[in-house]
Amino acid sequence: MILCCSENRKPEQVNSADHLQLRLILTLKPMQSEEQIEYLTKGRNHPIATALKYWLNSSERFAEFVWRYRDKIRKKCTNAKSFEDLEDVRFELEIPYLLLMDQRFEVEYEKQSNTIHRMPDFAVNFKNQIEFNIEVKRIRQADLSQRFDEWMEDVVTTISMVPSNLGFSLDMTHIDGTLNFLTQIETKKKEILRFIENTIRKEDTILRSGSSSEHLIPGLDEKVILHLTKLKYRKEAGLTSYHMTVEPLFYTQKEPYKFADAIFEKITQMVPGMMNVLVCSTTSSTHEREDLMYAIRSINSLMKKKDDDFFARKGFNGISGFLDPTKYLSGVLFKGIWFNASQPPNLLWCNSKAEHQIPDDLQVYLSSMGYGKRI
Repeated sequence: MILCCSENRKPEQVNSADHLQLRLILTLKPMQSEEQIEYLTKGRNHPIATALKYWLNSSERFAEFVWRYRDKIRKKCTNAKSFEDLEDVRFELEIPYLLLMDQRFEVEYEKQSNTIHRMPDFAVNFKNQIEFNIEVKRIRQADLSQRFDEWMEDVVTTISMVPSNLGFSLDMTHIDGTLNFLTQIETKKKEILRFIENTIRKEDTILRSGSSSEHLIPGLDEKVILHLTKLKYRKEAGLTSYHMTVEPLFYTQKEPYKFADAIFEKITQMVPGMMNVLVCSTTSSTHEREDLMYAIRSINSLMKKKDDDFFARKGFNGISGFLDPTKYLSGVLFKGIWFNASQPPNLLWCNSKAEHQIPDDLQVYLSSMGYGKRI
């Protein structure tokens, strides 16, 4: 395996001092490792730090990758302006981690090119025989879902500071995720918080250890239920704990469009003369693997209808302008986060008309990549 200690240095220029420095990084004590993550993330309070800690400790090859591209990763974390931006960086880094878990892969991060076009995120070598590119795209959740998550985060943060020996959750099973409902709970957030706090203080003196109670939150059409449970043990901090909430799903019926837009956005970055794979993933509860296939069928349907105007609106020179780069797209992988025993965790669509097809053994790895490994 080639070890590189500088983004601008060629592999053959690696010297023994660099190699020793790399090995020292890889054998850091836990506190020193945390300082390394602190350098990469600049102390950002985000799950990316937890993910990096696990990935660095579980894969020496990924630790080498991070050391080589440490300044690039730090810059990406620094430039991330929001929680969602950092989630994008985390997913982007998850791909080399999963590839490098297998000794058959070598990975370069944003390989430089003489062309004016931006290169794909990763240049990958498979079995020292096959070179291909991977472009990464995380499908973000819809605006309504994001607004609900922010509302829920405020509720959990506030209620978790209420002194009690109770755990709480909210049951919204019977709620249809709509703008009206979201606006309602946003408008009444203070009243909802006051009701939950008062109910917790009252029930903490009534409930016996291990028992629970349910309470309809007023003003929400009797559809939101507050669940309280008296814990059997005394928490050290003596504060209310949060248990998982049954949340509404904010379906927009436009979920497949985001997958189609991802293809339109990324397809011009596919490199001619070699295999290219687009890898998509999402943490959104309303986007599913079936949406990818629906999006591909919709694109094919629009091409059959010869809808040049549609493709022109997407930035292409009509259908022909879109078809030209599609021959460089070998496939699209939907990287799932949920495992269902009846189907593989990932969905790989292979473009039968691509110039370079994905080999069978690579298809097998991509289709199961990351099962049991995601953070």
